[in-house]
Amino acid sequence: MSPAFSTRTHWSIYLPALLVSLLWGALLVWADSHEPKLMSVRWLALVIEAFFVPALYLAAWLRARGNEFVLGDGLYIRQGGFRSEKFGVALAMVDSVSLRHSLLQRWLGAGTLDITFKGGRVVSLSDMGRVRKAVEAFDEVRK
Repeated sequence: MSPAFSTRTHWSIYLPALLVSLLWGALLVWADSHEPKLMSVRWLALVIEAFFVPALYLAAWLRARGNEFVLGDGLYIRQGGFRSEKFGVALAMVDSVSLRHSLLQRWLGAGTLDITFKGGRVVSLSDMGRVRKAVEAFDEVRK
């Protein structure tokens, strides 16, 4: 049977890396066009753009490929980055699914899913897409 609902990490997980690359890129252009040339600022911006920005994008990509929430006959969760943890449980073992999000995440349609299991264990999936629909789908399946 196909899943009733599934969601993965939201694209907004790349926004911090994009912001850093834009800011340091603008600083690089400014330092290069300034008279006299600001060589130390220029080189610092080049190093950050060449090494740290790709590392930020790689970290975001690893996090993005690791999170998944699939709701069907049971609940399947995958979380993590390089070594993702995967597990599935029967719906009877899930106590609740709730969401948290900041104002920016609300505007973008992202948020954190908190899955509470019987026994008190809570699993949080950060930066997920369609979180409100995930909670609604869980409530609908549990009826």
